[in-house]
Amino acid sequence: MPAGSPSIFATLSFNGFFFVSIMLMFEYYRNKVVDIYAPRSRGKYPKSVQPREGIFQWFFQIYELDDYDMFKIAGMDGYVFLRFLKFCCKVCTVTSILAGLILIPVYYSGPGNGVYGIDAFSMANIKPNGHRLWASVVFAYLFTLIFLYLIHEEYEHFVIARKKFFDGQDEIIPVQVHYTVQVENIPAEYQNSQKLYELFESIFPNEVLFAHVAVSTPRLDVTINKLHTARAQLECAIAAYEASHRTSRPTLYLRKIKRSLMNADKEVDAMIYLTSRVERLAARVAKLQVESSKEPSAYIDDELHFHDRESDLDDHHERESLGSFSTNITDDDAFLLHANGYAFNNDHAESWWNMCDKRHMVAFFHDVRDRIVANFVSATGFVTFRTRRAQVSAVRMPILVDKYPRMVAQPAAAPNDVIWGNMSAPLRHTEDVAYFTAAAYYCGLFFWSLVMAFIAALSNVSTLERYLPFMNHMNGYVYAILQGILPVVVMLSFSIFMTNTISFISRDIEKRKTHSAVEQQVFKWYFMYQIANIYLLLFAGSIWDSLSEAIENPKAIVSLISAALPKVSIFFVNYIITIWLSGVPYKMIRRFCAVQYLYYRCFTRDAALTRRMLKNPIGPFGETRVAYGTELSDVLYVLCVVMLYWVIAPIVLILAAGLFWSWYITWKYQYVFVITRTFESGGQFWYKLYRYSMLGLMAGTIVFMAFMGIKEGVSQGPLLVPLPIIIYMSWRYTERRFKAQSQNLAFGSALKQERSTSAGDLPSMSHSAGGSSHRAGHSGQSDRNETLFDDMYLHDESGTSIDAHHEPERSH
Repeated sequence: MPAGSPSIFATLSFNGFFFVSIMLMFEYYRNKVVDIYAPRSRGKYPKSVQPREGIFQWFFQIYELDDYDMFKIAGMDGYVFLRFLKFCCKVCTVTSILAGLILIPVYYSGPGNGVYGIDAFSMANIKPNGHRLWASVVFAYLFTLIFLYLIHEEYEHFVIARKKFFDGQDEIIPVQVHYTVQVENIPAEYQNSQKLYELFESIFPNEVLFAHVAVSTPRLDVTINKLHTARAQLECAIAAYEASHRTSRPTLYLRKIKRSLMNADKEVDAMIYLTSRVERLAARVAKLQVESSKEPSAYIDDELHFHDRESDLDDHHERESLGSFSTNITDDDAFLLHANGYAFNNDHAESWWNMCDKRHMVAFFHDVRDRIVANFVSATGFVTFRTRRAQVSAVRMPILVDKYPRMVAQPAAAPNDVIWGNMSAPLRHTEDVAYFTAAAYYCGLFFWSLVMAFIAALSNVSTLERYLPFMNHMNGYVYAILQGILPVVVMLSFSIFMTNTISFISRDIEKRKTHSAVEQQVFKWYFMYQIANIYLLLFAGSIWDSLSEAIENPKAIVSLISAALPKVSIFFVNYIITIWLSGVPYKMIRRFCAVQYLYYRCFTRDAALTRRMLKNPIGPFGETRVAYGTELSDVLYVLCVVMLYWVIAPIVLILAAGLFWSWYITWKYQYVFVITRTFESGGQFWYKLYRYSMLGLMAGTIVFMAFMGIKEGVSQGPLLVPLPIIIYMSWRYTERRFKAQSQNLAFGSALKQERSTSAGDLPSMSHSAGGSSHRAGHSGQSDRNETLFDDMYLHDESGTSIDAHHEPERSH
């Protein structure tokens, strides 16, 4: 038996034991700790159904949910994810049945040349230029045609789902999103809500309802964070007081500077002090929320208490004006000045006045004002139209104003998708930085090849023995487990590091403005590295152990790759087994949340444990979001491995079918009972899913053609030449037919919606009517929109609803 087969059987048995054990634990605890395993059943809207009791009743419960139910539960992004998993299940199930009935027996019955074990089920067991190669050619065409047919059907289904999304059938997304555009590269003279409204009103007469320019509110954000911290501290203090049966009041030690400012003792009553702090901060947040709703220039004027004076005013009046400014400076004003490059101190205000010419002082404060306003306003804005046809027209226009060709309008993101801290970042910044990060990612592929070479070395028995001599004395079973699982664990560790790095760069360096845009970047670059994984492992695994032979005889590289291509499949088989039998139950048991909850229950007294402590974003009861960039890339990675090996080593198909069905069931359960929809892109991930799937199919076909040439298929090789052409033609045909109509709402559909909504079918909204000075005569649907739509529906929710209530919620 070859060296790879024991590692596969050891990996299968080891992970199989974990699969059974963890799934039994999940089945036992899922109804006992509902806040971890079914939080949506007791959470806020949209509330899910209660999980059924009984062994594996959850499986039958989610089986009864059809596609439309999952569309309402998971949203468009989740629906696309589930449908793509179902597509992978169909592909692997159909092809694995055909391969198991015909292709695998053909390979296994081949003459072979000393091929044993799992390699006997692959093309390694077929002699060069043998007649059995005809079966490989036939099944290459058959599998490809099945794939193209199913993915074409999936794209067609996606178009139907997108129309439902455009029609506003997603209850989580406000209807107003479909009437709003996000404007980028707004010229400086129009970076004002009133000016922006007038500009779009001139382009679309009587069609504009609201217009707002995005502003930065750093002080509000800082104050809200302070309020959240103080509230959590207060709840912990109250919980500690209750835990002592109200016999011992907790105390707080103040720093020296705080004691001097408050004229307080070193040790104070924590509940009294924190209650006062929460009330002060809540009042400050309310004040800042009102101020932030003003135009930036007026906001800064009010904050600085500074008003322009005519140049001919006498010294007394001008000094009085500036004096009022200096005496009314607050800590927050000093923060603004310091953030913009100025150091300001109230104690020095009078000395500044005496040292500087008053006219220079006026110029100085004008400069301060201009620089602060420049930092507050941005080149991004939102415009809400009265009708869908106006929104569709604005999005479709390549140039809105001849004088400003760079100003563009794009569909607005849902409020929960926006990264508010990045909203004021210029689009030019994102585009410029993206060039440098792209260059860094491409350069990183070189270093990634070293990682893959290292993983290939770990997968090789002789290499492990050479660098880890102690392995010669290991138990055979432990040795096989280490050989099978260690390379997979190392690759997964590097993958986690890669996804976190890409996410950080996209969010904090490139300043992407939506969560979905960040996930799109993670998806794009992580998948590129995933593709590199496959083919770097292929070449590294084929040359690493025969490096001296390859150097002495470069022509031998071709034969080395030919011999190694089926054998490298052993690593991918171990990878699929590990993420199937260990990854799936770990996701169901929610290991990190379960360990956190266990820690809290063991090391924190029940009476002192507040519910907010458990429900904070990093707590065991915190909201669970889907990292689509990572999850979709992992699914595509397995699919690309399948398309590379489905003819060369069809045993991969059978394992992949089990993995995809397990993934589908797992994610369906997660969407129904666990996942909170923290953002929604409207299914934008599908376009990359389709493109990368076709790219993987094309790459796998080309490698198979090269392998057929290495196997000396003189007659069979030329017959494979049309296969990439068929793939490319199908690729172009499907995209030409479906892509354009799925990206935006058709103009005729927009008109049809207006007619139906004017008849009284407009969905009701939970937003209250917003007050706006921008009104114009309109009738029918637009009047209803004016009543139903809110001019402040796009706002940072963390800064608009602050709950100063601080009573702890006990955990149960």
